[in-house]
Amino acid sequence: MTQSQQSHRKDEHVFLAEKYFQSVAHAGFDQVRLLHRALPETTMAAVDLKPDLPFNWQWPIYINAMTGGSPQTGKLNAQLGQL
Repeated sequence: MTQSQQSHRKDEHVFLAEKYFQSVAHAGFDQVRLLHRALPETTMAAVDLKPDLPFNWQWPIYINAMTGGSPQTGKLNAQLGQL
């Protein structure tokens, strides 16, 4: 695969991901509840998952995957990295 073909494939992947993006996705685990007993001496109230940043967010940040291989996706990665 040439560099140009790979770059086009990466850009097409980003295009399709944006086209079919759903703000709410369900993986079928919405009704599953697991009993967690790994740290019985720790309470849920003692666990803090907020990120340690100069500003306050209630939830941790998780970027599932990053892409690369083209100038467009390089810019996208730079924007994700600035979050």
